[in-house]
Amino acid sequence: YRSRTKIAAENERLVRELPPFIVHPFSSFRKCWEMVMYFVLTLHLVTLAFAFAFAPHLSYGVLSGIQLFDCVLCAMLGMEFALKLITGYVSQGEVVLEPSRIVRYRMRWWNVVNRMLLFVPYVLLLDELVRAFYQDAVTIYLCLVIYLYLLCVWRFRSINWYFAIVARSLFGLSEKQIRLLEPIMDTLYVLHWTSCLLYIVPLLTLSLLGDNAFEANFLVDHNVSVTYRYLRALMITFKISVQGGHSLSVSRHFLHEWTQSLLLLGGWIWSTYILLLLIRTIITADASETQYDEILNEIDAFCGRMRLSESLRRKMSRHFACHYRMHYFDVRPIRMQASDNLRRTVLMEIAFEPFLTRSDVFHDLPAYVLQDIADQLRFELYLENDTILAVGSAADTMFFLAMGTAAVYTRDGVELGHLIDGANFGAIALFRTDAQRTVSVVALEVCEVYRLERASFQKLMRPHSYLLGLVVKQAEKRIQDRSVSLQ
Repeated sequence: YRSRTKIAAENERLVRELPPFIVHPFSSFRKCWEMVMYFVLTLHLVTLAFAFAFAPHLSYGVLSGIQLFDCVLCAMLGMEFALKLITGYVSQGEVVLEPSRIVRYRMRWWNVVNRMLLFVPYVLLLDELVRAFYQDAVTIYLCLVIYLYLLCVWRFRSINWYFAIVARSLFGLSEKQIRLLEPIMDTLYVLHWTSCLLYIVPLLTLSLLGDNAFEANFLVDHNVSVTYRYLRALMITFKISVQGGHSLSVSRHFLHEWTQSLLLLGGWIWSTYILLLLIRTIITADASETQYDEILNEIDAFCGRMRLSESLRRKMSRHFACHYRMHYFDVRPIRMQASDNLRRTVLMEIAFEPFLTRSDVFHDLPAYVLQDIADQLRFELYLENDTILAVGSAADTMFFLAMGTAAVYTRDGVELGHLIDGANFGAIALFRTDAQRTVSVVALEVCEVYRLERASFQKLMRPHSYLLGLVVKQAEKRIQDRSVSLQ
């Protein structure tokens, strides 16, 4: 989640910096276009493998239709390449929208070569290649098929990137579910390309078999449909790659032996890769999510045992979801293991710029005192409509609003205004033991708040009596200014 202030600031920046011809990378148009490109890219790569493997067995009309279909897909991939030149990108958490930076980023030579090789219409060569096939001039055909296999078999990474967008937008899948589905999709894609290669390479190299009629009859299926040829090649590839058996041939020709050995090696490498990927996904990457799920299970058990209402259970679950942002962590061992210097540096990173330096009360304090104050801050999270402080209650804590929006109300319920990121309130509680709250503060959205207790602050400032006097004067001046403004 992000606060309204951050969203408003980002919208202002976009209005100020976004040229009319630049496409925002998170726009609705871009999301819909990327979903279309997932199907375009997948169909193009799958069609390319099938067309080059089975072109000699396809009729002229079917082959022409496949060529036309793939040329349309290549044209759309070319449009995607051109559209990328006017689409912003994300760099280190920042959305870059400057046209010059976008062009420099997109026009890196390896990116250009990779994209251009993707939308070249190779299918236009099929007519000449089929003619060469029937004239026993298969060298160029064989080299091109192997080149396309090496060029396209690893394109599953590009497909995965688009698949994640489709899975989130259309099906609402979580990141964990997407990571589990990706290896399955990758395996099907690589199996398809390898099956097509397994069929066409021996077919193109029949001249190497000489008089081995048995091997030739095995490799070439006579009087069968293209569908049968594809499914048979798929079955043989799958059986060999998972080391479930050898092909149906019993000959010992070098071509068949080498093909079988390469399939065994490739299947072993791919199986190992997928296994390691799944282990890392389930155990390593999701360790924090697993602990987070355990906390949610404990919340469900607690609410059931105490017979709490369903609305309260949902509120507790949402509180933990916002607090840990779906990934559980325990800050205590982190603080214990870190050195004092590192711990204070982290605290200053969290508190110094966001709100301590914005406080009128602490504005003139030296950095080492602000570091001590940051060390005493305690984090709290409030959901929508939660009361942060109530009018008339005893005041013993100062609050810093790190992120979020809160409304300020008088005793009569009149709204005085809103507090946004970096605001602070309740400073008088640090100096007056008999102080009471004169207003109520209610969260309008999820608010991340840091508390500073009076006892901790007084103990911290005791050795710095001169600085404490300055802080008291600043606080008194602030109270007088507020009183005048209210009158």
